[in-house]
Amino acid sequence: MFQVIANRIYDIMDRIWFVLRAETQNYFTFSISEKRIDSNKLIFNIDSLLAKDVFNSLPDSIQYDFSEGGKCIAFECATASAILTVLRGVEGLLRLLLKKLSPAVDVSNMVWGVVVKKLKDLNIADLGVLLDNCDRIRDNYRNPTDHPEKIYDIETAQDLFNLCVGVVNDMVGYMKTNNLL
Repeated sequence: MFQVIANRIYDIMDRIWFVLRAETQNYFTFSISEKRIDSNKLIFNIDSLLAKDVFNSLPDSIQYDFSEGGKCIAFECATASAILTVLRGVEGLLRLLLKKLSPAVDVSNMVWGVVVKKLKDLNIADLGVLLDNCDRIRDNYRNPTDHPEKIYDIETAQDLFNLCVGVVNDMVGYMKTNNLL
């Protein structure tokens, strides 16, 4: 009995495979490999990788950066995830924080290091660890990423993503606690 069922399933699968090959001969497919970060969350539910209500508190442009960064990691575009999305999202949030704390400051063309320095100059004790973490990301990831010879592997991209998620969670938490968001 079992062999009859197995043969029937095999025949059905063989027909499905025949049709699938015929219908998709002009299409490319991409298979997503398993990663440390859940691929479904990276592609479809990026907000679940941040602390509760953090993603929805972010400006649209930063939500977009993190959504695209998640997809880049899922599809193993590691360097793109670092350069164009995740780091840009953190830098945008840093600018927003500085603008909220010092409304007169024009942050539109400020680079990461200048923003962090200006935030440190405000001498806000609650920001010390957060800004130290931002400097760590800048020194070890962001600045080297600007050089064309820097290429990320998928493991390093995931490490960077997780570091950035932690910083974003802390920054949004600070901004909410101080009614800046």
